Amino acid sequence: MPEINWEAPILMNVQGFSMEFIKTMNDNFLQQLVTKPTRGRAGQKSNILDLIITTEENAIEGITYGAPIGKGDHTIIQFKILSAFTMEVIQNDKPLYDKANFDEIRDYFKGIDCSRTLTTLEDDVEKQWSYLKKVYDKIVTKYVPMRKTRPVTGAENLKHRKALDRRILRTVKRKHRLWQRYMETRDGQKYEKYRKERNKLKSRLRAPAGACKKYCKAS
Repeated sequence: MPEINWEAPILMNVQGFSMEFIKTMNDNFLQQLVTKPTRGRAGQKSNILDLIITTEENAIEGITYGAPIGKGDHTIIQFKILSAFTMEVIQNDKPLYDKANFDEIRDYFKGIDCSRTLTTLEDDVEKQWSYLKKVYDKIVTKYVPMRKTRPVTGAENLKHRKALDRRILRTVKRKHRLWQRYMETRDGQKYEKYRKERNKLKSRLRAPAGACKKYCKAS
């Protein structure tokens, strides 16, 4: 819908599907917040094709426009959603089945007659399941040790992420800066610089871990 002027999206300037789209947004009190072109290549007209549509304008803030991913030509749009919520953290105990007291479990089963009980309940699958579940829970509680577990926080989870070489991170930043300069000036030479930096980053990210480290240090 490149023909829509999002600075003043009125029905008299559009037709067809675009008109129906604007009419639907107006009927449902929706707002579109993207104000800069989000798609375009050197020598082509840029358009707003990627949208942020919301019913509450004040719930969105910090909209930024970044360089495309890989060889794509759509700008990355990042924004914050302002929302209040309560997060409940549930902590469960983990049964250590490999450390269970199987001798006592066998003795426990000698004292009950599961087959007889299940036979009396053969016409009611729900009651059979409820009985087996009760037996299982009792065995786990009495004969299986537990280990306390705790949720992994975001900071702890960072330890499991693959660290990027600092030079790669600098290449990412240069790529985004060059894209911003191109979008501001629409200069073909600036687009060519952005394209070269994009390809350099792609090569570094695809290189094997050891080769990437050596390659980054050499450049």
